[in-house]
Amino acid sequence: MGQDFWNLINEYRQIGFEPLRFLGNLNQINSKLFFSQYDLKKTNIKITPKWYDFFHKNEGKSIEVTRRIYPDLINPKSHIEIDSKKACVIFNISENLSDLDKITGIDIVQNFLNDFPTKCAVNRIITNKANENNQFVLMDFIKSQRGTKVGYNCINNFILNITDIRQPLDSEIHSNINFTGALENLLLLGCTSEFQLFPAYDAPNEDTLDTMRKNFDNFALKYNLVVVDFSSLKKGRWFYASTATAKTDNELPLKYDELTEDMEIILSDKFGTLLPIHMFYFSKIDDQNISILEKNGIEYNDLCQLNDKVFNKMNEPKFSFGKIISKYCPKYGNNFSKTSNIYAVFPVMESGIYAMKELAEYTNSEIIINKIPIKYEELRRFAINEFIVENTTSSINGCHFIIAHKDVTNLILEDLKKINLEPQIIGKIGKRGEPKITLVNENINDYTLSKNKLRIFRANKVIADKQDH
Repeated sequence: MGQDFWNLINEYRQIGFEPLRFLGNLNQINSKLFFSQYDLKKTNIKITPKWYDFFHKNEGKSIEVTRRIYPDLINPKSHIEIDSKKACVIFNISENLSDLDKITGIDIVQNFLNDFPTKCAVNRIITNKANENNQFVLMDFIKSQRGTKVGYNCINNFILNITDIRQPLDSEIHSNINFTGALENLLLLGCTSEFQLFPAYDAPNEDTLDTMRKNFDNFALKYNLVVVDFSSLKKGRWFYASTATAKTDNELPLKYDELTEDMEIILSDKFGTLLPIHMFYFSKIDDQNISILEKNGIEYNDLCQLNDKVFNKMNEPKFSFGKIISKYCPKYGNNFSKTSNIYAVFPVMESGIYAMKELAEYTNSEIIINKIPIKYEELRRFAINEFIVENTTSSINGCHFIIAHKDVTNLILEDLKKINLEPQIIGKIGKRGEPKITLVNENINDYTLSKNKLRIFRANKVIADKQDH
């Protein structure tokens, strides 16, 4: 059984996809940290990495997206300058370029930035590790039209790094997970209409590419979305990514500077929903691991069912979630009401509890956490005790932070429960002025094996304390 699984892994590796890298959260690089190495002051491309991006929606006008692909980060001047002030970017770069401890290739990236011909602002940027022959920069330039402002167009991008490798290369589960991931942050912002998807994809042969395109059409038809096909990347490797746009008629829940100490933090679904996939991989990579699991009370058949259940959730967007966020946001142009609106949201997903650190930095405040609810407690305990999973709180779509006044959080909880999520109030906003995390009666070492990540917390003046009350 273990050898069969390794054969699948090697099959994907041969076409450019690394199925195991996600187990250590090693796929994507912190873009803010990565681009801090470079001198951006005199470049046309202004990079300010954020989890969100948006611009005003003008009445009767639609978004224009122009895609450019720069292979090997060489000679961007050869491309025609584009009249666009905003771009959504994927840096798919080699291991050497992505290593923050090395200077290998730093001139290549700096030269690309220096030579870039188009003036544009970049907030949504993914820096992703790739092998040498699948290196490129993909930029989706997004142009808005002038007119009467009626709302917001929101933008997101996504790269597929976790999928069910037991399925064929052209299975629809891969494209479904890709599209669902791209839509997730838009739903978190409260978008409810005019969803568009712009897939970036590739495969070793035309038959697989044709099936991929059919899968795109099926997804669009099922959810009444628009999919715009810019053609494949034509590099002959297996690759999925997507840019997504959508509209909201309401204000955006991004009031990080207006949070107060009487606001509570909701976790929209329990942490650790990615854990069954981690443990399923553990069971498959060595035949002996199944008996180890079962000796610790974890039935293999039950684990397989949980693994399938998680993948099913990952390939189905929950549009009802976006409607709930929208419900608690004021209409476009109106002021926020402290006792009736969501003031801020923040994605958790694969980051798990590490998202707390980023939330503290976005809000410039103390984040007080009273509990860390885990979906699969038995799996967490085993994974930590046996040093198997680095971050047992990594989660799938549906797991996010929602910040609102205590007068409205109970109403939000009830609505989230109606769409089969398991929300809880896990903490509150503390004093403003310094990013800090305070854990009350919780120990972060019960959930993560990464001492290095804890050092990063301290290096950024974000402190994890265990306080006994």
